[in-house]
Amino acid sequence: MLLASGPADRDLTTRPNKPFRDLAWGLASHGVAVTRFDKVTHVHPETGSAPGFTMADEYVPHAVAAVHLLQRQPDVD
Repeated sequence: MLLASGPADRDLTTRPNKPFRDLAWGLASHGVAVTRFDKVTHVHPETGSAPGFTMADEYVPHAVAAVHLLQRQPDVD
């Protein structure tokens, strides 16, 4: 599994490579629903240094929102 630390975009862009984009395209081309989001520290870098900011703060609200978004899509089961 690919892991990133610090701010990362939805593609996990590293120089010319975009492994999460490639994975998303590969899965979607086989009928798998895919959703991705930029890490909050990528969009709002100041949040990463906020007192008490945790990994759960960075991921959980956005992952839950993504699941709810997908649940509302009629073509996703």
